[in-house]
Amino acid sequence: EALITKEMELEQRKQAIEMRLNELSCGLPPPTDSKSRAPVKGYEMAEIDAHHDFLMKEMTWMSEDFTAERKRHIGASKKRSRAVVSHFKSFETKALRKKKEEQLQLKRTAGKLSRDVRGFWLKINKIVTYKQKVDVDAIRRKGMDKQLV
Repeated sequence: EALITKEMELEQRKQAIEMRLNELSCGLPPPTDSKSRAPVKGYEMAEIDAHHDFLMKEMTWMSEDFTAERKRHIGASKKRSRAVVSHFKSFETKALRKKKEEQLQLKRTAGKLSRDVRGFWLKINKIVTYKQKVDVDAIRRKGMDKQLV
């Protein structure tokens, strides 16, 4: 009998609690999770972010930020590597350009020297032809002088 009375008492308490819950929830069924709360009469429940929600938002933001930072670092390193390559390439092109200039200068000098040498030999050739002409004229004069004597 004592056991039966305790069970009845517990059942009455349970019914009292359920009635109070019904009064407080305005007859709505209890929510199954925090996101699917039923609105209270006359009030729209604003979605309340829990600590977990803030953590998830923070993790998403950090992920996007790290991705953007990584892309920026990769872009900057590519830019630096291109600058280094172009720097050393410019040294190579300067060296090649200098070598070509030196060769052009040598060609110019050689051309100038060859023109001078050609001019020299042309003058020598004129002198030789003049001397030959003088010699021929001298021989002719001697021949003419023999005829006169």
